Amino acid sequence: MAIYERYSSSNLTKYRILTNLAQNKYTHLNNWPTVILNEFTPLTQKELTLVSRVALNPTLRQIDLARTLDVTRSAVNQIWKRLAREHHLKVKSLVNYGKLGINWIFGWAEDSTISPELDKFVNWLTLTPYATQIEESIISSSMNRVIYFEALVPFGEKTYQFKQQLDRFRKRPYDIQVDYDHVDHTRDALNLGRFDGSKWNLEDEFRLSTIMGATKSFVEILPIERTLRIGHEYAAPTEFAIAAILQRDYHVSSRKLQKALIEKFALDIADRTLRRKLPQIRSSFVMPYVSIDQIGLTQTILFHFKFIDDSTNMTRFLHAQTNMFPKTRILFGRGMAVLRLRLPSNVNWLAMTESFMHNLKGTSDVTACIIDAPLLQKELEHVYPYFVKHSDKISRREMM
Repeated sequence: MAIYERYSSSNLTKYRILTNLAQNKYTHLNNWPTVILNEFTPLTQKELTLVSRVALNPTLRQIDLARTLDVTRSAVNQIWKRLAREHHLKVKSLVNYGKLGINWIFGWAEDSTISPELDKFVNWLTLTPYATQIEESIISSSMNRVIYFEALVPFGEKTYQFKQQLDRFRKRPYDIQVDYDHVDHTRDALNLGRFDGSKWNLEDEFRLSTIMGATKSFVEILPIERTLRIGHEYAAPTEFAIAAILQRDYHVSSRKLQKALIEKFALDIADRTLRRKLPQIRSSFVMPYVSIDQIGLTQTILFHFKFIDDSTNMTRFLHAQTNMFPKTRILFGRGMAVLRLRLPSNVNWLAMTESFMHNLKGTSDVTACIIDAPLLQKELEHVYPYFVKHSDKISRREMM
Protein backbone atom coordinates (compact mmCIF):
# COMPACT_ATOMS: atom_id res chain seq x y z
CA MET A 1 0.00 0.00 0.00
CA ALA A 2 1.04 3.58 -0.57
CA ILE A 3 2.00 4.39 3.00
CA TYR A 4 3.53 7.79 3.73
CA GLU A 5 6.58 7.73 6.01
CA ARG A 6 6.94 10.90 8.09
CA TYR A 7 10.23 12.67 8.65
CA SER A 8 11.38 16.25 9.14
CA SER A 9 13.65 18.35 6.91
CA SER A 10 14.09 22.13 6.47
CA ASN A 11 11.21 22.83 8.86
CA LEU A 12 8.86 21.01 6.49
CA THR A 13 7.22 17.72 7.44
CA LYS A 14 7.53 15.29 4.56
CA TYR A 15 5.89 12.12 3.48
CA ARG A 16 7.51 9.56 1.22
CA ILE A 17 5.55 7.09 -0.87
CA LEU A 18 6.85 3.62 -0.06
CA THR A 19 4.73 1.40 -2.30
CA ASN A 20 1.67 1.66 -4.54
CA LEU A 21 -1.42 -0.31 -5.45
CA ALA A 22 -3.44 0.16 -8.63
CA GLN A 23 -6.81 1.49 -7.52
CA ASN A 24 -8.24 4.97 -7.30
CA LYS A 25 -9.24 5.91 -3.77
CA TYR A 26 -7.88 7.15 -0.47
CA THR A 27 -7.86 4.98 2.66
CA HIS A 28 -6.30 5.17 6.10
CA LEU A 29 -3.95 2.64 7.66
CA ASN A 30 -2.98 2.99 11.31
CA ASN A 31 -4.21 6.62 11.15
CA TRP A 32 -1.83 7.42 8.27
CA PRO A 33 -3.34 8.54 4.97
CA THR A 34 -2.92 5.99 2.21
CA VAL A 35 -2.98 7.03 -1.44
CA ILE A 36 -3.98 4.27 -3.84
CA LEU A 37 -3.50 4.60 -7.58
CA ASN A 38 -5.94 3.74 -10.36
CA GLU A 39 -5.87 1.93 -13.66
CA PHE A 40 -7.45 3.52 -16.72
CA THR A 41 -8.13 2.70 -20.33
CA PRO A 42 -5.22 4.11 -22.37
CA LEU A 43 -5.94 6.62 -25.12
CA THR A 44 -5.28 5.53 -28.68
CA GLN A 45 -3.09 7.75 -30.86
CA LYS A 46 -6.17 9.11 -32.64
CA GLU A 47 -7.86 9.90 -29.33
CA LEU A 48 -4.74 11.57 -27.97
CA THR A 49 -4.39 13.66 -31.13
CA LEU A 50 -8.00 14.85 -30.91
CA VAL A 51 -7.83 15.75 -27.21
CA SER A 52 -4.50 17.55 -27.70
CA ARG A 53 -5.97 19.63 -30.52
CA VAL A 54 -9.06 20.52 -28.46
CA ALA A 55 -6.84 21.44 -25.50
CA LEU A 56 -4.99 23.93 -27.71
CA ASN A 57 -8.25 25.51 -28.91
CA PRO A 58 -11.39 24.49 -27.00
CA THR A 59 -13.58 26.72 -29.21
CA LEU A 60 -13.21 24.20 -32.07
CA ARG A 61 -16.40 22.30 -32.89
CA GLN A 62 -16.38 18.77 -34.25
CA ILE A 63 -16.73 20.00 -37.84
CA ASP A 64 -13.70 22.29 -37.31
CA LEU A 65 -11.70 19.40 -35.83
CA ALA A 66 -12.53 17.25 -38.86
CA ARG A 67 -11.12 19.90 -41.19
CA THR A 68 -8.04 20.49 -39.01
CA LEU A 69 -7.24 16.78 -38.66
CA ASP A 70 -8.21 16.01 -42.27
CA VAL A 71 -10.70 13.30 -41.34
CA THR A 72 -14.45 12.92 -41.72
CA ARG A 73 -16.86 14.49 -39.27
CA SER A 74 -18.27 11.01 -38.61
CA ALA A 75 -14.82 9.79 -37.53
CA VAL A 76 -14.41 12.73 -35.14
CA ASN A 77 -17.90 12.11 -33.74
CA GLN A 78 -17.15 8.44 -33.07
CA ILE A 79 -13.87 9.22 -31.32
CA TRP A 80 -15.53 12.01 -29.30
CA LYS A 81 -18.37 9.76 -28.16
CA ARG A 82 -15.91 7.09 -27.05
CA LEU A 83 -13.86 9.67 -25.12
CA ALA A 84 -17.01 11.12 -23.54
CA ARG A 85 -18.12 7.64 -22.46
CA GLU A 86 -14.80 6.33 -21.13
CA HIS A 87 -13.02 9.55 -20.08
CA HIS A 88 -15.88 12.04 -19.60
CA LEU A 89 -14.46 14.39 -22.22
CA LYS A 90 -16.32 17.69 -22.38
CA VAL A 91 -15.68 21.33 -23.20
CA LYS A 92 -16.93 23.33 -20.22
CA SER A 93 -16.75 27.04 -19.41
CA LEU A 94 -15.13 29.28 -16.86
CA VAL A 95 -17.76 31.92 -16.09
CA ASN A 96 -17.07 35.63 -15.69
CA TYR A 97 -19.17 35.87 -12.54
CA GLY A 98 -18.39 39.57 -12.12
CA LYS A 99 -20.39 40.33 -15.27
CA LEU A 100 -23.38 38.57 -13.67
CA GLY A 101 -23.45 40.79 -10.60
CA ILE A 102 -21.58 38.27 -8.45
CA ASN A 103 -18.41 38.44 -6.38
CA TRP A 104 -16.37 35.24 -6.71
CA ILE A 105 -14.71 34.75 -3.33
CA PHE A 106 -12.13 32.04 -2.63
CA GLY A 107 -10.42 31.22 0.62
CA TRP A 108 -8.15 29.00 2.67
CA ALA A 109 -8.76 28.20 6.34
CA GLU A 110 -6.60 26.06 8.60
CA ASP A 111 -6.28 25.01 12.20
CA SER A 112 -5.08 22.00 14.19
CA THR A 113 -6.31 18.62 12.97
CA ILE A 114 -8.70 18.16 15.92
CA SER A 115 -10.09 21.70 15.89
CA PRO A 116 -13.84 21.83 16.74
CA GLU A 117 -13.77 25.49 15.66
CA LEU A 118 -12.86 24.44 12.11
CA ASP A 119 -15.82 22.03 12.18
CA LYS A 120 -18.08 24.96 13.06
CA PHE A 121 -16.60 26.94 10.18
CA VAL A 122 -17.33 24.08 7.76
CA ASN A 123 -20.88 23.74 9.10
CA TRP A 124 -21.50 27.46 8.54
CA LEU A 125 -20.09 27.32 5.00
CA THR A 126 -22.25 24.30 4.20
CA LEU A 127 -25.41 26.07 5.34
CA THR A 128 -24.78 29.38 3.57
CA PRO A 129 -26.52 29.49 0.17
CA TYR A 130 -23.48 31.11 -1.48
CA ALA A 131 -20.78 28.46 -0.91
CA THR A 132 -20.15 26.49 -4.12
CA GLN A 133 -17.03 24.52 -3.21
CA ILE A 134 -15.71 23.12 0.07
CA GLU A 135 -12.73 20.74 0.16
CA GLU A 136 -10.74 19.28 3.04
CA SER A 137 -7.09 18.27 3.14
CA ILE A 138 -5.85 14.74 3.67
CA ILE A 139 -2.29 15.93 4.30
CA SER A 140 -0.86 19.44 4.40
CA SER A 141 2.67 20.80 4.42
CA SER A 142 1.81 22.84 7.55
CA MET A 143 0.57 19.69 9.36
CA ASN A 144 -2.71 21.53 9.95
CA ARG A 145 -6.15 20.58 8.72
CA VAL A 146 -6.97 22.76 5.69
CA ILE A 147 -10.35 23.80 4.32
CA TYR A 148 -10.49 25.34 0.85
CA PHE A 149 -13.68 27.11 -0.20
CA GLU A 150 -15.26 29.16 -2.97
CA ALA A 151 -18.46 31.22 -2.86
CA LEU A 152 -20.59 33.20 -5.30
CA VAL A 153 -22.12 36.18 -3.50
CA PRO A 154 -24.29 38.97 -4.98
CA PHE A 155 -22.71 42.43 -5.13
CA GLY A 156 -23.39 44.88 -2.32
CA GLU A 157 -24.79 44.15 1.11
CA LYS A 158 -24.71 40.35 0.78
CA THR A 159 -20.98 40.41 0.04
CA TYR A 160 -20.36 42.71 3.00
CA GLN A 161 -22.28 40.37 5.34
CA PHE A 162 -20.51 37.26 4.00
CA LYS A 163 -17.06 38.80 4.51
CA GLN A 164 -18.04 39.99 8.00
CA GLN A 165 -18.84 36.40 8.92
CA LEU A 166 -15.50 35.19 7.55
CA ASP A 167 -13.74 37.84 9.63
CA ARG A 168 -15.65 36.71 12.73
CA PHE A 169 -14.04 33.26 12.52
CA ARG A 170 -10.63 34.92 12.72
CA LYS A 171 -11.43 36.26 16.19
CA ARG A 172 -12.15 34.74 19.56
CA PRO A 173 -13.60 32.30 20.43
CA TYR A 174 -12.70 30.68 17.05
CA ASP A 175 -9.20 32.05 16.28
CA ILE A 176 -8.99 30.23 12.94
CA GLN A 177 -6.52 31.30 10.28
CA VAL A 178 -8.80 32.38 7.42
CA ASP A 179 -7.40 33.95 4.25
CA TYR A 180 -9.79 35.00 1.50
CA ASP A 181 -9.87 37.24 -1.55
CA HIS A 182 -11.96 38.18 -4.57
CA VAL A 183 -11.00 36.35 -7.77
CA ASP A 184 -9.43 38.89 -10.11
CA HIS A 185 -8.58 36.49 -12.94
CA THR A 186 -8.40 32.77 -13.55
CA ARG A 187 -7.09 30.15 -15.93
CA ASP A 188 -7.69 26.45 -16.60
CA ALA A 189 -5.15 24.52 -18.70
CA LEU A 190 -4.63 20.98 -19.97
CA ASN A 191 -1.13 20.06 -21.14
CA LEU A 192 -0.72 16.64 -22.79
CA GLY A 193 2.81 17.19 -24.03
CA ARG A 194 4.27 14.62 -21.60
CA PHE A 195 1.49 12.03 -21.99
CA ASP A 196 1.75 9.18 -24.51
CA GLY A 197 -1.80 7.93 -23.95
CA SER A 198 -0.91 5.43 -21.23
CA LYS A 199 1.66 7.09 -18.94
CA TRP A 200 3.01 10.50 -17.94
CA ASN A 201 6.67 11.41 -18.28
CA LEU A 202 7.27 14.26 -15.84
CA GLU A 203 10.60 15.83 -14.86
CA ASP A 204 12.43 14.61 -11.80
CA GLU A 205 12.61 16.83 -8.71
CA PHE A 206 15.96 18.40 -9.62
CA ARG A 207 14.89 19.38 -13.14
CA LEU A 208 11.58 20.68 -11.80
CA SER A 209 13.33 23.06 -9.42
CA THR A 210 15.78 24.11 -12.15
CA ILE A 211 12.98 24.89 -14.62
CA MET A 212 11.11 26.90 -11.97
CA GLY A 213 14.28 28.91 -11.33
CA ALA A 214 14.80 29.55 -15.05
CA THR A 215 11.18 30.67 -15.39
CA LYS A 216 11.67 33.14 -12.55
CA SER A 217 14.62 34.74 -14.40
CA PHE A 218 12.43 35.61 -17.41
CA VAL A 219 9.22 36.36 -15.54
CA GLU A 220 8.94 39.98 -16.71
CA ILE A 221 8.74 39.04 -20.39
CA LEU A 222 6.62 35.91 -20.11
CA PRO A 223 3.17 36.27 -21.73
CA ILE A 224 -0.06 35.61 -19.83
CA GLU A 225 -2.22 33.47 -22.11
CA ARG A 226 -5.88 32.38 -22.11
CA THR A 227 -6.83 34.19 -18.94
CA LEU A 228 -10.33 35.16 -17.88
CA ARG A 229 -10.37 38.57 -16.16
CA ILE A 230 -13.36 39.07 -13.91
CA GLY A 231 -15.52 42.12 -14.68
CA HIS A 232 -17.95 44.09 -12.53
CA GLU A 233 -21.41 44.49 -14.05
CA TYR A 234 -25.05 43.54 -13.53
CA ALA A 235 -26.67 41.01 -15.88
CA ALA A 236 -30.27 40.07 -16.64
CA PRO A 237 -31.60 36.74 -15.29
CA THR A 238 -31.70 35.41 -18.87
CA GLU A 239 -27.96 36.00 -19.35
CA PHE A 240 -27.29 34.43 -15.95
CA ALA A 241 -29.26 31.30 -16.86
CA ILE A 242 -27.61 30.90 -20.27
CA ALA A 243 -24.16 31.28 -18.68
CA ALA A 244 -25.12 28.54 -16.18
CA ILE A 245 -25.88 26.14 -19.05
CA LEU A 246 -22.67 27.08 -20.89
CA GLN A 247 -20.72 26.36 -17.70
CA ARG A 248 -21.50 22.67 -18.23
CA ASP A 249 -21.39 22.63 -22.03
CA TYR A 250 -19.67 25.40 -23.97
CA HIS A 251 -20.82 23.99 -27.33
CA VAL A 252 -24.48 23.48 -26.40
CA SER A 253 -26.81 23.96 -29.36
CA SER A 254 -29.59 26.55 -29.30
CA ARG A 255 -32.19 23.76 -29.34
CA LYS A 256 -30.68 21.96 -26.33
CA LEU A 257 -30.21 25.30 -24.60
CA GLN A 258 -33.87 26.17 -25.10
CA LYS A 259 -34.93 22.86 -23.54
CA ALA A 260 -32.54 23.26 -20.58
CA LEU A 261 -33.74 26.83 -19.88
CA ILE A 262 -37.33 25.60 -19.66
CA GLU A 263 -36.51 22.59 -17.46
CA LYS A 264 -34.03 24.24 -15.08
CA PHE A 265 -35.04 27.90 -14.99
CA ALA A 266 -38.64 28.02 -16.29
CA LEU A 267 -37.49 30.42 -19.04
CA ASP A 268 -39.15 29.96 -22.43
CA ILE A 269 -37.09 31.79 -25.05
CA ALA A 270 -37.50 31.47 -28.81
CA ASP A 271 -34.84 29.44 -30.64
CA ARG A 272 -34.20 32.35 -33.01
CA THR A 273 -33.50 34.66 -30.06
CA LEU A 274 -31.11 32.14 -28.50
CA ARG A 275 -29.20 31.70 -31.75
CA ARG A 276 -28.65 35.45 -31.76
CA LYS A 277 -27.67 35.68 -28.07
CA LEU A 278 -25.42 32.61 -27.83
CA PRO A 279 -22.37 34.04 -29.68
CA GLN A 280 -22.55 37.23 -27.62
CA ILE A 281 -22.71 35.40 -24.29
CA ARG A 282 -19.96 32.97 -25.31
CA SER A 283 -17.64 35.86 -26.17
CA SER A 284 -18.53 38.13 -23.22
CA PHE A 285 -19.40 35.92 -20.26
CA VAL A 286 -17.45 32.64 -20.51
CA MET A 287 -14.15 31.06 -21.56
CA PRO A 288 -13.95 27.38 -22.68
CA TYR A 289 -11.67 24.74 -21.21
CA VAL A 290 -11.28 20.97 -21.60
CA SER A 291 -12.53 18.62 -18.89
CA ILE A 292 -11.34 15.00 -19.00
CA ASP A 293 -10.99 12.19 -16.42
CA GLN A 294 -9.46 8.73 -16.20
CA ILE A 295 -6.09 9.63 -17.73
CA GLY A 296 -3.92 8.77 -14.73
CA LEU A 297 -4.16 12.08 -12.85
CA THR A 298 -5.23 10.60 -9.53
CA GLN A 299 -3.70 13.15 -7.14
CA THR A 300 -5.19 16.61 -6.57
CA ILE A 301 -2.91 19.13 -4.90
CA LEU A 302 -3.71 22.70 -3.85
CA PHE A 303 -1.02 25.34 -3.38
CA HIS A 304 -1.87 28.49 -1.44
CA PHE A 305 0.29 31.54 -2.16
CA LYS A 306 -0.09 34.49 0.19
CA PHE A 307 1.65 37.47 -1.39
CA ILE A 308 4.23 39.39 0.63
CA ASP A 309 5.72 41.48 -2.16
CA ASP A 310 4.37 42.95 -5.42
CA SER A 311 2.01 40.39 -7.00
CA THR A 312 2.68 41.33 -10.66
CA ASN A 313 5.75 39.13 -11.10
CA MET A 314 4.15 36.45 -8.92
CA THR A 315 1.23 36.34 -11.33
CA ARG A 316 3.47 35.86 -14.35
CA PHE A 317 5.59 33.26 -12.56
CA LEU A 318 2.57 31.17 -11.53
CA HIS A 319 1.00 31.48 -14.98
CA ALA A 320 4.21 30.08 -16.43
CA GLN A 321 3.99 27.06 -14.12
CA THR A 322 0.62 26.10 -15.60
CA ASN A 323 2.46 25.13 -18.79
CA MET A 324 4.68 22.67 -16.86
CA PHE A 325 2.00 20.43 -15.39
CA PRO A 326 -0.70 18.16 -16.88
CA LYS A 327 -3.90 19.75 -15.54
CA THR A 328 -4.03 23.10 -13.73
CA ARG A 329 -6.49 25.70 -12.56
CA ILE A 330 -5.36 28.89 -10.89
CA LEU A 331 -7.32 31.63 -9.15
CA PHE A 332 -5.69 35.02 -8.56
CA GLY A 333 -6.78 37.67 -6.10
CA ARG A 334 -5.04 40.90 -5.13
CA GLY A 335 -3.30 39.38 -2.12
CA MET A 336 -3.32 35.61 -2.69
CA ALA A 337 -3.57 32.86 -5.28
CA VAL A 338 -4.55 29.19 -5.26
CA LEU A 339 -3.09 26.74 -7.77
CA ARG A 340 -4.88 23.43 -8.29
CA LEU A 341 -2.86 20.62 -9.87
CA ARG A 342 -4.02 17.19 -10.96
CA LEU A 343 -0.99 14.90 -11.13
CA PRO A 344 -0.01 11.23 -11.26
CA SER A 345 0.28 9.70 -7.80
CA ASN A 346 4.03 9.12 -8.07
CA VAL A 347 4.79 12.88 -8.20
CA ASN A 348 6.45 14.09 -5.01
CA TRP A 349 4.16 16.97 -4.06
CA LEU A 350 6.27 18.07 -1.08
CA ALA A 351 9.38 18.34 -3.24
CA MET A 352 7.29 20.62 -5.46
CA THR A 353 6.28 22.62 -2.40
CA GLU A 354 9.92 23.09 -1.45
CA SER A 355 10.69 24.24 -5.01
CA PHE A 356 7.93 26.84 -4.85
CA MET A 357 9.10 27.98 -1.41
CA HIS A 358 12.68 28.30 -2.62
CA ASN A 359 11.81 30.24 -5.78
CA LEU A 360 9.26 32.50 -4.07
CA LYS A 361 11.23 33.21 -0.89
CA GLY A 362 10.55 36.74 0.28
CA THR A 363 7.63 37.25 -2.13
CA SER A 364 5.05 34.72 -0.99
CA ASP A 365 4.17 32.33 1.84
CA VAL A 366 3.44 28.88 0.42
CA THR A 367 1.27 26.10 1.85
CA ALA A 368 0.26 22.93 0.03
CA CYS A 369 -2.10 20.04 0.65
CA ILE A 370 -3.52 16.92 -0.95
CA ILE A 371 -7.31 17.10 -0.96
CA ASP A 372 -10.04 14.51 -0.75
CA ALA A 373 -13.33 14.44 -2.66
CA PRO A 374 -15.28 17.71 -2.21
CA LEU A 375 -17.47 18.11 0.86
CA LEU A 376 -19.63 20.45 -1.24
CA GLN A 377 -19.66 21.23 -4.95
CA LYS A 378 -22.32 23.33 -6.66
CA GLU A 379 -22.52 25.05 -10.02
CA LEU A 380 -23.92 28.39 -11.10
CA GLU A 381 -27.46 27.11 -11.58
CA HIS A 382 -27.70 26.32 -7.86
CA VAL A 383 -27.30 30.00 -6.85
CA TYR A 384 -29.72 31.23 -9.53
CA PRO A 385 -32.72 31.56 -7.13
CA TYR A 386 -30.69 33.75 -4.75
CA PHE A 387 -29.43 35.87 -7.64
CA VAL A 388 -32.97 36.47 -8.98
CA LYS A 389 -34.25 37.33 -5.51
CA HIS A 390 -31.39 39.76 -4.94
CA SER A 391 -31.66 41.38 -8.39
CA ASP A 392 -35.41 41.87 -7.88
CA LYS A 393 -34.70 43.78 -4.65
CA ILE A 394 -32.17 45.98 -6.46
CA SER A 395 -34.69 46.69 -9.22
CA ARG A 396 -37.36 47.69 -6.71
CA ARG A 397 -34.95 50.02 -4.87
CA GLU A 398 -33.91 51.65 -8.14
CA MET A 399 -37.57 52.22 -9.09
CA MET A 400 -38.37 53.96 -5.80
